[in-house]
This record gives sequence, structure tokens and C-alpha cells, in this order.
Amino acid sequence: MPLLALDPSPSEAEVRRASDAHAHLDFLKQAMALDVTDGDARGAEAILEQWRLFSLCHGDVLYPHLTGTDGFAAAGKLLNKRLEVEGSVHFDWDETSGRVVRLESKMDLMTPMLKLLGSLEAYFRML
Repeated sequence: MPLLALDPSPSEAEVRRASDAHAHLDFLKQAMALDVTDGDARGAEAILEQWRLFSLCHGDVLYPHLTGTDGFAAAGKLLNKRLEVEGSVHFDWDETSGRVVRLESKMDLMTPMLKLLGSLEAYFRML
């Protein structure tokens, strides 16, 4: 009997995530034109990948440079705070196909950050 047995089968959570990703991609392909754009992303697969990367990137420290001594004051103001960000998503539709041909997302991150940090100087140092 081997000392270490590797189980190559995916976990239940991995199977569920893969299934969800396929469902999201199927929805995007049905609702959007083949060449739909969202910024630089073109096509349903590219948009889904952009969304995946966004969720991965913002699942951790968003501003790692604030963990040093110089950024400590700004980091302290942000620690355990919740930002309420206003934003919008504009959909351009193709009237013939009834599908989305372009997405444009906008968020105002500056206003809530200024409320927490107190000054433009602190805001720009954080960036």
C-alpha cells in the first residue's frame, strides 16, 4: 500500500464552481453578441475572464503599499471600513438580434475614499 495516496478527483466545490462558470458563459453567449465589448475585452469568454480576474484581484489586499510604515496612517483609516461606491453599467443593445453589443461600467471610488481619508493628498498617496 502506498504511503501517500493522491485523489485526482475534483472536490465538490470545484465541480460546483466549474458548473457555475459554464452556466454564466452560456448565459452571456445567449444574451450578448459574439463581438460584445466591455472596455478592452471582446466576446463573452473575455468578459467572463475579466470578471473572474477582477474577483480574484480584489479578494486580497487591494493596496499592498499601505502596509508599510509610511502608509500606516491611511491604512488605519481604511481598516475594517466599508465603502459604499456608486456606479453604473450601460448596456448597448442591437435591436435586430436583441443582444448586448457593448457594456460600459463606471464607478466613483474617489468620493467615498475622500470621505474616509479626509484629503486629496492622502487619496493620491494611497494610489
